[in-house]
Amino acid sequence: MQSKHPWISLALSAAVIAAAGYAGYRMMRHYMAVEVVNAQVRVTPFRIETLGYSFKPESTSGEYAFRRIAARTTQGARVLLENTNRMPAESFARKIEFPDGRFLTVADFLKMKATGRFSVEEIANRRRANDRLPPDCALFRNDLVIGNTTAHGEPLVTIQNTDPQGMRYTVLRAPRLSCVDVAWTYEKKGSDGALTKLSEARLVSLAVAEPEATLFDPGTDYREAPPSELQRTFARSIGVTDCTECEKQWAKDDNYYHSRQ
Repeated sequence: MQSKHPWISLALSAAVIAAAGYAGYRMMRHYMAVEVVNAQVRVTPFRIETLGYSFKPESTSGEYAFRRIAARTTQGARVLLENTNRMPAESFARKIEFPDGRFLTVADFLKMKATGRFSVEEIANRRRANDRLPPDCALFRNDLVIGNTTAHGEPLVTIQNTDPQGMRYTVLRAPRLSCVDVAWTYEKKGSDGALTKLSEARLVSLAVAEPEATLFDPGTDYREAPPSELQRTFARSIGVTDCTECEKQWAKDDNYYHSRQ
């Protein structure tokens, strides 16, 4: 399930990361895509931190790829922060959604942001999607529940999904927390049937508590810019100067951005 507001993807677009040479990059497919956008609704707050690793052939430990923090307030505001191995150590890109319908992509390390507001129809669609979350968190076609576990005291569901190309995705989701992805592993099946690990996200911490307010700082003093400018600036900062697919996506992102001002 992909977000219907594509420009709000983090400043670290998948196309840019791939162009920079890290094929294991993955966004949480639904984290920001389903949520009640209603200031009157109170939900269970949380703060989840994961570390991501990519794997080369014959590697068992993996190489650091990203650090990610996902959080939600009692009022329903959500944020997704990410730092990758291409960014300064304590710099983050943040994707924020507020209960009143505002949303932002904030690149703290660039001091830039892109802001917008959901349409009435989008708010209604997101509310319906949140209401329809299945109890077992099997969100996508071919999702198979294979077990249950707990982490940091929170009940989790283990789900696997294998596509026709032999890519297997194993994920832990939290039913009480709107089925948010907590940890996951990507593997590829070879012609001999053996699985090779490509990437994984390991859970560092999970707290069912109000997250720190600083995570939701909208970057008041940051420069407003359309998504293409924000993404292009980021791409250049990590050495990506030519990305045709990126430019195509950025044009679409800009169209959405201008329609949501």
